Amino acid sequence: MLPNPSLFGSALSDLLGGGGDRRARPDYRQAFYLALAKVLAAAAWIDGPINQTEVNVVKSLLNELSPRLTTRELQRVQRYLAEPAPAAHWSELVAQLGEFTRRRRRLQFAVQRLHALLVCDGEPGPAETALFHQARALLGWREPPPTAADTSPAAPAAGL
Repeated sequence: MLPNPSLFGSALSDLLGGGGDRRARPDYRQAFYLALAKVLAAAAWIDGPINQTEVNVVKSLLNELSPRLTTRELQRVQRYLAEPAPAAHWSELVAQLGEFTRRRRRLQFAVQRLHALLVCDGEPGPAETALFHQARALLGWREPPPTAADTSPAAPAAGL
């Protein structure tokens, strides 16, 4: 009995490099977007109850990321919008985000979005400023804070 031709073709393709590439790296973009959404949702509480402007900025980012985030992931983010995360949990959230910001573009994207959130309702207060500097330090961002033009929520997320 002859082997199934499709199995043979698949095996040949794998052998010649057209199939499962052993060097292929996992795609961490999904985890990056989820970690960023959690950080932003938790950061919105830093200056007290979330106001409508902060909700709109977080929603804008979630809309930007929603094609990439599943319904289940969006529900996990909602938890951080519903109530403030414990202060000790903040460092964990930023550390999780840091695992996925080794690429400069991702790091820049995350810092810009965090900055946009913290300045969306006016001049950042001491708690917001401290949180921003802590996040920058935890993420390893050494450059000056972004400008207003850099933090536009409409800035593209492509190539992250």
